[in-house]
Amino acid sequence: TLAPASAQTNQTTQAAPDKAGHHQHRKFDPAARARMTEGRIAYVKTVLGITPAQEQAFNSLADAMRANAKERMAAFEQWRANRDKPKNAVERLEMRAEIGKLRVAGAERVLTAFKPLYASLTPDQQKIADHMFAGHFHRGGMHGGHHRG
Repeated sequence: TLAPASAQTNQTTQAAPDKAGHHQHRKFDPAARARMTEGRIAYVKTVLGITPAQEQAFNSLADAMRANAKERMAAFEQWRANRDKPKNAVERLEMRAEIGKLRVAGAERVLTAFKPLYASLTPDQQKIADHMFAGHFHRGGMHGGHHRG
């Protein structure tokens, strides 16, 4: 019974194309995005079982996650503001390159903050962290957002 209800919900939330043929997307809500980032941070802290002694190193990671989210939101707003402007092949490739640079910078920021935290973790906590980064978690959970493209 859940599958039909969720399928119906998905169908009703998809918007029809506008006059230019573009699909309308859900309204961007920076406050909701910030709550998602804070939820992700709380999740990582809870799952890793961060102790008071590890708090300072964890806070550096949390700050890196917040900075990445803020940077992504700013870039998204910029791209969104220009989405109706026709793009040629060069402009599209430039945008992909910008997205790639943003991802690399974000990954380096998280790595720099994560190394001291990882060093402070117990072997059991390290195993949990290893598991977090072994699968899908690092793509959607740590850095936020699922990229399809």
